[in-house]
Amino acid sequence: MTTTEQLLSFAQLFNLVQTRPDDKPVPTKFANDCLTAYANMYESPSTGQLAAMKAAYTASADFGSDSLITWASGIKDNSNITTIKVCLGIYTQAMADDPIIALPQEKVGRVTVFLYPYHEEYDAGTGIRTLSVQAKYSATTTLANTTADAPVDPFNFAGIEP
Repeated sequence: MTTTEQLLSFAQLFNLVQTRPDDKPVPTKFANDCLTAYANMYESPSTGQLAAMKAAYTASADFGSDSLITWASGIKDNSNITTIKVCLGIYTQAMADDPIIALPQEKVGRVTVFLYPYHEEYDAGTGIRTLSVQAKYSATTTLANTTADAPVDPFNFAGIEP
């Protein structure tokens, strides 16, 4: 039994499995643009951005457990991931306009979270982080549509509330 199968069996035992078609990786370029939009709005807001800030409000974001477990165990076994960073972003119009992503228009401008797979290394003596880069697929990756040494795309398309 694979790691994915074990995690899904555990989740099914406790009725934790939920599959949703929206939960999936998003191309890094689009995710990075969303993080930039978030930083631009909240790091140095202009007085005219108050309405946009209120419209972006999101109380929570959630992912279906089946999709998240499958993604996480797949990259665990096929990349150099050591940690997952939870990053805030704002959905952009470009994501709605892209025919493959096809983000629903009502999500444009809303705050969401992106789960970024990272590879980090620490100095054994001091415990200080010496490297923090986006995780890459291993040379032996068995995942479909992946290339060795390519960055692992972040996970997104969460359900957002309200």
